Amino acid sequence: MPTITLPTRESFECDRFPGECPRCSKHVHPTIKLAQVVEPSKTRTQTIEAVFLCPNPECASFFIAYFQEEFHTRGYGHVFRLAGALPRTPKKPVVFEGVVELSPNFYEIYSQATEADQRNLGQVAGVGYRKALEFLVKDYCCMKRPDDAETIRATMLGTCIDRYVTDENIRDCAKLAAWLGNDETHYVRKWTDRDVNDLKALIGLTLSWIETSIKTDQYRNAMLNRTP
Repeated sequence: MPTITLPTRESFECDRFPGECPRCSKHVHPTIKLAQVVEPSKTRTQTIEAVFLCPNPECASFFIAYFQEEFHTRGYGHVFRLAGALPRTPKKPVVFEGVVELSPNFYEIYSQATEADQRNLGQVAGVGYRKALEFLVKDYCCMKRPDDAETIRATMLGTCIDRYVTDENIRDCAKLAAWLGNDETHYVRKWTDRDVNDLKALIGLTLSWIETSIKTDQYRNAMLNRTP
């Protein structure tokens, strides 16, 4: 097991060092620079906070890893197990470029909701995902029905989906996502057996079907009207 040495020269065993930098998300072998024991309170065990340096030259950032005290598996002494590392730079969601061009507001809101989700702010993330869904669906409908764009923007999301989304896969996934998204904004939940993870999955499916629709239209417009 690796060891953590304090400025006092006292050493402690730990299960492992971080294998990923939370700042750049690269798999690395970081260098430990400094460590300190945080004395336990009445409600928690001893903790070690260790400062590491990322060896990735494009990052070269410091971060803090947290090690929680546990009893040694052999029944004597103790070992410190890696509990996490901070600060963590949120990862941007990967979205098809055609969707980003279709609805830049969706991508911005979706990215912010994803960041809140990665920071374990689930109550805020759910509301953000619901708002992102509305921008995605309405911008898609405006693209398909430009003559009705003004009406689409002013229509409630559920009605917009029923009235203007003709693709069955997009319609069903967007409708289910809207139902779960509404639960994230209301005091009483209707779908008690579903949560924000189901909402994310349905938005992902909606994105996938819209991506398919956009790519299909691109190939149709580029090739069907062209004589070989």
